[in-house]
Amino acid sequence: MGPADTHDGAASGRPAPGRPLAGPDLWLGRAERLLLGIARIALLILLGMVVVQVTARFAFNSPAGEIVAITEAYIMPLMVFLALAYVQTVDGHVRVIVLYRLASGRAKHALDAVIALLSMGFWALVAYTGWSEVLFAQSLGYEVSHEIRLPLATALIIVPVGAGALSLRLLLSAVQDVLALVTPARAGAASA
Repeated sequence: MGPADTHDGAASGRPAPGRPLAGPDLWLGRAERLLLGIARIALLILLGMVVVQVTARFAFNSPAGEIVAITEAYIMPLMVFLALAYVQTVDGHVRVIVLYRLASGRAKHALDAVIALLSMGFWALVAYTGWSEVLFAQSLGYEVSHEIRLPLATALIIVPVGAGALSLRLLLSAVQDVLALVTPARAGAASA
């Protein structure tokens, strides 16, 4: 699905008028933009921590070891996993388009639906496994590190949240593509 198939303007977050499933698309879009906002804040925090780390290292010859642990446990997973669903919404993921370019509108919808369903299955499995790890770490009382005495589950929860949001977006995309296949007016308009 291209950006025009998902939103009028991805930044506006409004589904295209007359689209089936516009309500779930709107709510999921809001959740995706919230997660993206958190990922952006994580990036700003990372930039600030780099400045602190460099300053501490060169000015005081004493780097802050906790910064590496915080980056590994929280900042990088926040930036990667919380942005996944939004990137899918704006069609920003990489795809091989050699055969895709040759396909008609209906064939593209069929390819998109199959790929979305397969991808959704993978990311749903990642979300499920991630959630199992969260529960396991919580039950044993694991901590992030010796420097950061926080429950490991607070860091691990990032993966199932991001993978779950992406799974929902992929499911919605697959349903929309299937509807475009079975609705001649939508499929005909898409192939034009």
